[in-house]
Formats: sequence, structure tokens, C-alpha cells
Amino acid sequence: MNFQNVNNNKTILMDVFNTIVIRSIPDEKVKLLWAEQIVNSYKLNITPRTLFEERVSFERISSALSSAKWHTRQCEITWVLKKIWKKYSIHSSSLKEFLSQSRKIELEIELENDVINPEWLLWINKKNIKDIILVSDYYYGAEYLRDLLTGLGAPLASISDIFVSCEYHKTKKEGTLYSAVLATNHLDPSDCLMIGDNKQSDYLNAKSKGIDAILLDNEKINWPYCKPKDTQTYISKNFDDSAFQRISFLFYEFIYKLYNALKEKRQDTVLFFSREGEFLIQLFRAYQDVIGDHTITAHYFCVSRQATYLPSLKNYKEVDLNKYKVADGKISVDYLTYDLSIQEARQWREIFPTGYITEEEFQKSKDFEEVINAEIESQRVDFITYLHSFGVNTSKSFSIVDIGYLGKAQNHIYSLFHEEVAINGFYLFLMKSHYKVDERNKKYGLIFDEYVGDHQNCYCMNKGILEDILLASHGSTRKYIKDKGKVRPLFYDVPIEHETFEKYIQPVQEKILANFKMLAAVYYSTCSVPEDYARYHHKMYAKFIYDPSVEEMEIYSRIPHVQNYGKHTIEYPVKREDHIDWNKALFNIVRVFTTKGEIIRNQNARWLPLAFYILHLTWINRFLYLFSPITVSITDKDFKRRHKNL
Repeated sequence: MNFQNVNNNKTILMDVFNTIVIRSIPDEKVKLLWAEQIVNSYKLNITPRTLFEERVSFERISSALSSAKWHTRQCEITWVLKKIWKKYSIHSSSLKEFLSQSRKIELEIELENDVINPEWLLWINKKNIKDIILVSDYYYGAEYLRDLLTGLGAPLASISDIFVSCEYHKTKKEGTLYSAVLATNHLDPSDCLMIGDNKQSDYLNAKSKGIDAILLDNEKINWPYCKPKDTQTYISKNFDDSAFQRISFLFYEFIYKLYNALKEKRQDTVLFFSREGEFLIQLFRAYQDVIGDHTITAHYFCVSRQATYLPSLKNYKEVDLNKYKVADGKISVDYLTYDLSIQEARQWREIFPTGYITEEEFQKSKDFEEVINAEIESQRVDFITYLHSFGVNTSKSFSIVDIGYLGKAQNHIYSLFHEEVAINGFYLFLMKSHYKVDERNKKYGLIFDEYVGDHQNCYCMNKGILEDILLASHGSTRKYIKDKGKVRPLFYDVPIEHETFEKYIQPVQEKILANFKMLAAVYYSTCSVPEDYARYHHKMYAKFIYDPSVEEMEIYSRIPHVQNYGKHTIEYPVKREDHIDWNKALFNIVRVFTTKGEIIRNQNARWLPLAFYILHLTWINRFLYLFSPITVSITDKDFKRRHKNL
């Protein structure tokens, strides 16, 4: 703007930020930099990002309280900082000292990143402008703004008074602060001119009070995507919304929470459990690249429930035989020896010709006793050697990451070390189990945690899809073997899994990684906080999980479900008929209700919308999405009912 054309005969009212003081960074970035210095200064056991989000949250609460008390939304910075001081027990400093230090740090950040508008300086010097009244919506008062202007070299002689919203419980945004300015200075609105960069606060609201106003063109100093709505618009334009890509929103939520949880617990090393961890660790490292922090070392650790099961036992009598039983209650020798990886240890069919034994026969078998006990000890030694190869110090605690849901592999490892090594387990989803969770065997569900009473949401629906999309480039870990002086994992080699990964899963994962990087970069650069985008993420994911595209359902129908734990099985969904007549479609609708959902389960789809697609009832999926809160509620109650005894 050319200030030379301003009518100098009127009393000049001016905005401060981005009118007189030009910022090179948005105010959210100022708060984030403040959080970094506070965390470092007071050695807080949280990430700067966490403190930043906490401050923003407290500011919004403060504004709501102010609205109830003063009928105006205005943050009380002293109240906010007091809450932070109390929550994080910053008792190394008194509250008074903390308030003073916080103010000092923020002022120094502003001085480092702000400059005085040169056009404004030229104008007031050339025209000898005096008696400017500053009007600002800000959480620090007039004294702070004077210190800022002085530090930046602004001539305070040209400023007669400063009105700040926090000191009057009135704001420009609501138009009430102008009334205080006019009344205090006994001014006639028609004799005043307001200059600022905000159309609503500085222009329209001033006009509504009878004050003439000039709106600055601040296009050059706008920051992209600062508002949640602008951020979502940018994401929508740049997001690759092809098959299964909306899972990116769930993965961003998880990795974001995981990073902050690890920083809060001061973990410098973390093991990502296979197989889902092969892709999750890529996302985690991508997030570290975006934020520029690699202080946490992440390792990919090949493990499975099966590979940790035997080493967790004391002897062969602790083997759970129930999962190897067939219809008549006898134990399948093939299932048992396959699952425990002892097929080659004996000619089991010669010892047990029928292929089936009773529990009593198992307990009395010297062959099983000798082979299993030897395997338990061997696998325990090999597992510990493999674990130590990652630099894990088992005399201290260590952290692991997995998809969930009961954390059985973690339980096995905890037992393997005789419950003497502390383990922190971080999961997408965590369900209750009979196995104890205590101070040394901790588990955290970052998206859903039944231990803390979470209610299910759309992220919890059809969790099996995530397991399939997180399929790895290798098979499930079977056991550990010595190879050239080192211990390495031995994988199951299932050709159909390799084909599925290369043909369907890998291309999807590559696109998800690209979308994830975009989300992380946008949210980090704009200083967004979770509550700004949580609803948007939830909506995007709900559309995918309840009302997927035909392409997604067609691809998923070709992905086999391979079970390597217990009985080895490979399952596919029921093949969809190309065409059916209306009579059969109507008959399928009736059967959905008359069979109490049994017909849906019989499609073996592992995804409710896919089951309806197979039955040619795809139109139902639209209603699942439109009424998703009801769908989640019904599912949540059913889940609680089925697990009430756990």
C-alpha cells in the first residue's frame, strides 16, 4: 500500500501485525519456536510439538471461558502459561519466573523474525505523522507491543496510545474494541481512519462503527494453508485418491502419535515388528525426514507370534494344545509339528501312524519332550542373540511397534525374559486380553485402546484390511537359525504372498508413502494441530471403509488371507457372480435379515462392503457411510458384549 495517499487530517487508528510489524513467519510458528526453547530450557520430557499443541489447546479453552465471562473470545496468556507450568511440573522455576521467561523468549523470537514496514516508516517520517492509535487483537498487552516496536526500531513518538484486546476484554474481531477506543479518547467515528490487513476485523467492523477504513493488500505476506480450511483445500487438490489411498490419513494419525509418544518417554531406539513394520518404518523415517529429527533410531525386527512362542515356554508341557485340535478333540500331529517348526526333527508319521494323538499321549511322549525342550532352549538363545544384534540393551527397557491387537508377540518376549525386562509396546489398536499388562510390560493403543476405555470409531472397522495392505516383501517369520556365525530369521515361503505383494500391495504402498509425505509436510509447515484436521481425516477414512470404490473391492477380492499361526490356511473371498436377476438380489436382501448376518459372513470377505458387493447389494454401502456413527455404535456394543469377560 502507498501510505502517501492517506488522509492525514483524520485520527489514524492502525493495526500492528502485518501492517506496521511485518512477520516473516506466522504466529503459529512463533509459538512452535517458543515451545522448542521452553522444552530445552526446562528439560521437559515432551516434544516441542506436544507443548505447542498443549498451548494451542489451552488458548482455545481460555477463549471459551472468556466468551462465557466477558462475552468476547480472548485468550488470557497468563492463565494458559499457568496451566502449562502446573501440568508439566516446572518447579525448577517459580510461576512468576516462568511467566517472565516465557514472555522474554516469545519477544526474542518476534524480534528475530519481524521487521518494521518500510513504507510505514517512510510515510510517518515524510509526513511527520503523530498521534497514531494502535488497535490490536493480541494476548500480550500494550507494554509487550511497546517493547517489540522499540526493539525493531519503530519511532514510538508517532504513537499516542495502544489498545490491546486482552486488556479490555474486547476485540476488533467482534468490533467491540473500537467502542473502547472511541470512548476513551472521546473521538467521533467520522473523524477517524482505520488501517489494517484483516478484511473483517480492520475493515468491515471499523466501517460498522462509522469509522472510515483502508484495507491493506497483504498478499505478499500471506502464508499458504495457515487456516484448517485452506489446508484441507490444498490436500484435496494434491492428494492421490486412487485405490486404498485414504488409509494414508489413518497412518498419518498413527505415526504422528507414535513419534510424540516415543519422544515423551525419551526412547532413542525402537523396533518395528514384522511384517507390518516393514512399511510402517518407512512411514516413520519419512516423518523424521520431514520434521528434521533423527534422534530416534528405528530398526526393522523380524518377528512373529509363532517365532516367539516356543522360546517363551519353560518346557514342552506348557504348549497350548487346543489350537491343534480337530473336530473329534484329538491333536493333529501335522498342525502341531508344523506350527512349532519341528517337522524335520523326527519321522512323526512313523511314530504316530494315524496322524492324531490325545493330550495324554502328547504328555507321555518322550520324543515330543526331548525335541520341544531342546527347541525351546535353542530358540531362546537364538532369539536373544538376534535381539542383541540391533544394539538392544536388555538390562534396560526397550520399545516395540506393531499393528496390534493383543500384543501376543510382546507377551511372549516378556515371558522369554522371565518378566525381568521392561518392554513398551506401541500399537495401532489394542484389545484387552487375559495376559497381564503391568509396569514392566506396558502397552499403548495409539488409535484405539480398550484398556483406557476407548470407544470404537471408523478407524477400528475392518482392521484386517490394514494387515493386508501392510503385507511385507517376505513371508512370516518361522524361527531363528544360525547362518555363517550370525543369527537370522527363517521365513515361510508362500509364493502366492510374494505374487500378491508385487502385483497389488507394493504399488498401493508406494502411493500411500507419497500421500503420507505430502500430509506430513503440509501439517508440519503450517503448524496445524490435531483438532484442526481430526474430523476431516475421520470423514475421509470413513468414506473408504464403508463405501469403497468398485476398484478397491475388486482388488481386495483377489488378495488371499494366509494364516501361518496354528493351522496353515489360504482363503479367498467368495467369487462374485457377473450378473444376477432382481429376484435373486431381492432374495439376498431377505436373507441378510433372516440369517442374522450369516450370509454376510459366508462370503468370507473380511470387509463388510465387499460382502455386500459380492451379494450385488452395493447400494447398502452408501447407507453404511451416511449413517456411519450408528454403524460404529452398533459394532462397538457388539464388540463390548463379546469381550465382556476379558
